[in-house]
Amino acid sequence: MEPGPDDWPDDEPVRRPARWVQVVAVVLVAAVVGGSIWFTVSAVRGASGPTGPVQVAYPPPDRSASKVPLGRPPTLPAGTTGPHVFSQVQPGTGAPVAWDPCRTVGYVVNPTGSPPGGAQLVSEAVARTSAATGLQFVDAGPTDERFSPDRRAYQPGRYGNRWAPVLITWADGSTVPELAGNVLGVGGATSASAPDGQLVFVSGVLALDAADVAATQAQADGTARARAIVQHELGHLVGLGHVGDPRELMFTEESPLQTDDWGSGDRVGLARLGRGRCFPDM
Repeated sequence: MEPGPDDWPDDEPVRRPARWVQVVAVVLVAAVVGGSIWFTVSAVRGASGPTGPVQVAYPPPDRSASKVPLGRPPTLPAGTTGPHVFSQVQPGTGAPVAWDPCRTVGYVVNPTGSPPGGAQLVSEAVARTSAATGLQFVDAGPTDERFSPDRRAYQPGRYGNRWAPVLITWADGSTVPELAGNVLGVGGATSASAPDGQLVFVSGVLALDAADVAATQAQADGTARARAIVQHELGHLVGLGHVGDPRELMFTEESPLQTDDWGSGDRVGLARLGRGRCFPDM
């Protein structure tokens, strides 16, 4: 029988047996939002991937997490509505998969190849995403890690005994084939199964095309447009999918950009994602 989290001794965190899950799939979905695409990786107990089961280790449970959400999404005006879609839902219930609001969402940035002002674009887009969800993002500093569609959510050799922070990196089609052509960015989150079978986002990755973002910045209102590209990918990271309404930032098609900030439907979805449950045993 698989050991439960309460069976692991607190004085030997490194020697606790790893929990194992099986990767369901890597879903790579092309979108036309600035040519962007996104993907979501899911790790679910007892499931098999398209080429058979692949075991993935979990870090030891982090008992230091808060018992209450660290932030709250804003209260939206009465009657606020609009289309929104969740990129992943809980099996059997249809409730959105979300990040644990009782923990910070750490992220690291690989600054190699960043366009001028790239750090500010990321910082502002993260701030807007945090404000709309209540999720507390923490900049964990620079990294030399590079994008990989098979990136592991748990990398103890690089990040220690915790879930790997979200990776944000600048690249192009020669280093990240997914960015070839008109693709401006790829992004998505990794979900893992809690002991009770519910899913929670635990890590993720964004790769942004530095040359395309720089070209966007050179256009009229280019800074706002470039920030919207990053913000759109962060929308995927926290759990939003595409919609067909051009008034929303998560609109499937975005040529030209119809908006440079969250629309009303985006905000409804983001607020719901910010009210996810806490997972003290993860």
